[in-house]
Amino acid sequence: MGKGWEDMETYGFSKSNWLEQFLTLPNGIPCPDTFRRVFELMNPKVFERCFHR
Repeated sequence: MGKGWEDMETYGFSKSNWLEQFLTLPNGIPCPDTFRRVFELMNPKVFERCFHR
């Protein structure tokens, strides 16, 4: 289980071939700071509703 932003990057690298089937990643796997910034901008309640769907 991931415990931080670095773990998200590590997972991305380990699954890059699979992810590229669904995502266009012209700059590669995002760095931990990018994951952090994106999640800071998200509304937690909206994310939770979407996640449950």
